[in-house]
Amino acid sequence: MPDRSHPSPRVGFNAALFSPTRDYRAAGIHRYIVGLLTAQAQDGGVCQTVFAPGAEGRDALRGVIPAADVRAAPAAVRRPFPRIVWEQTALPLALARAGADLYHGAAYAMPMLAGVPAIVTVHDLAFFRVPETFPRAQGFYLRAATRWSARRAAALVAVSAHTRRELIDVLGADPGRVHVVPNGADDTFRPLPPDDVQAWRRRAGLPERFFLTVGTLQPRKNIGTLLAAHARLRADAPTTPDLVVAGAPGWGDDDPVRRVADLGLAGHVHFPGYLPPEDLPRLYNAATVFACPSRYEGFGLPVLEAMACGTPVVVSDASSLPEVAGAAGVLVGPDDTAGWAAALSALAADPDRRAALSAAGLARAARFTW
Repeated sequence: MPDRSHPSPRVGFNAALFSPTRDYRAAGIHRYIVGLLTAQAQDGGVCQTVFAPGAEGRDALRGVIPAADVRAAPAAVRRPFPRIVWEQTALPLALARAGADLYHGAAYAMPMLAGVPAIVTVHDLAFFRVPETFPRAQGFYLRAATRWSARRAAALVAVSAHTRRELIDVLGADPGRVHVVPNGADDTFRPLPPDDVQAWRRRAGLPERFFLTVGTLQPRKNIGTLLAAHARLRADAPTTPDLVVAGAPGWGDDDPVRRVADLGLAGHVHFPGYLPPEDLPRLYNAATVFACPSRYEGFGLPVLEAMACGTPVVVSDASSLPEVAGAAGVLVGPDDTAGWAAALSALAADPDRRAALSAAGLARAARFTW
């Protein structure tokens, strides 16, 4: 149990990337914010003031952590440029008014003049390692903000050992200031009653058996390799399970619908788009196999969530993904189309192997908590 004999310092937590709306923004860092703040509220050992985006964000976040001191930042911080200006100008004053002793930035950035020691979470360094997969302005800002944090923050939270190595190797961060605190999967991600899952699947219009991948559609997610592998499978075995690609449209990738048509996969690849958090556990449970072919991740939360639901996983052997899956996943090179086809085909045909990976995944996922 935490030591409660001394008063805790007050942490000013920047939740500007929290999303009060049920859309594509309610993914990624939003889910990190919700998972972390919920766990801290349940623990009761953290005293903090949380800055949310606008009155709508404040009220929505109070519903998640009702006992916390949640304050409204300007609603405009939901847009990138106003958020950057607010973080560097108004946020230090808000921290002082709140009596904050520490600052925690949920994603890469800290005020240059924070006025208090800063803790900054770094999720990945994709904008350094694969800059071509980011819009130019976004990549420039993220590189500058993270470089500053790596030099000036009192502590850096890396969501994986891979991200810790990247911070040290790429940005020269002091190893003594970089701490690995992995992401977790909340308890909604668990095996669900099969009848409930199948009833939801039918309502969602999804096939009885399918391979699944989840994530915003953008270049580094490497959906093209998965589509090519699926085309190869269907050419050899027309009864191959369909593919479901769940996630909001991103930027910079080729039109996946056109690519599906070009590969002769029309009718066998489904794009349900962004799904709200309450539907994700059902989606994972309904899948035959989960696939994550990404070229670069800082953690890989969908992999953890799929394992927590008991779904066998096939993941890229790149970046942090082997660290998350461990021995509970099948590893394939991100560019190995034949390897992806073989791995998916083998699992689709082998219920005993799927059951073994499901059990291993459940045990593996239980090690990751907020």
